[in-house]
Amino acid sequence: MNSELSSTSSLGSANIMTNITSSVNSNNTNLLNQKFNDYLNKVFPKTQQYKMVFVVRNDLDMRKGKIAAQCCHAAVGLYRNILYENIDYYKYVHSQCPNTISGNDVLPLITLDDIQQWKQYLHSWETTAEAKICLRADSEKEFEGLIQNCLKEKLNCYLVVDAGRTQIEAGSKTVLGIGPAPVEKIDKVTKHLKLL
Repeated sequence: MNSELSSTSSLGSANIMTNITSSVNSNNTNLLNQKFNDYLNKVFPKTQQYKMVFVVRNDLDMRKGKIAAQCCHAAVGLYRNILYENIDYYKYVHSQCPNTISGNDVLPLITLDDIQQWKQYLHSWETTAEAKICLRADSEKEFEGLIQNCLKEKLNCYLVVDAGRTQIEAGSKTVLGIGPAPVEKIDKVTKHLKLL
């Protein structure tokens, strides 16, 4: 019985598609494709894409293992900022940046409401493949501009400052972690950077 139902159901679907396509002349093929795509987008909406980004200081000439370790520090820092609602970290970061960006735009303070939004981003990121991208910056000054832009866009960010135990001088700013957040939001800050 199930196989009869299945074959009848398949035949019904095939007949419907045949009827639709035969009733549309060749000039309307694009219209049919558009209507079908619209239907698919309603039934299967595209999900928002999220990512976490690691911006690595290229001018420090860190070895691969060092870069990997610094990116791991950034990932853990980003998680801690969200999970522990680390508002004090943002007060510190804000105090280290000039109060204005370009012109008279005052840097906004990060609030607990922002961190609640980041928790939603984190959950969405965890359920959509957890994309992680490594980019490069050429100087500490470029890092400062990125941090300011993260604060301006109210993005979760974490700056890794090296302890100086191995390859580079203590206090060196090595990696800036950003996100996770919607791709479009992060791209406002990082789209000009190249892949590592």
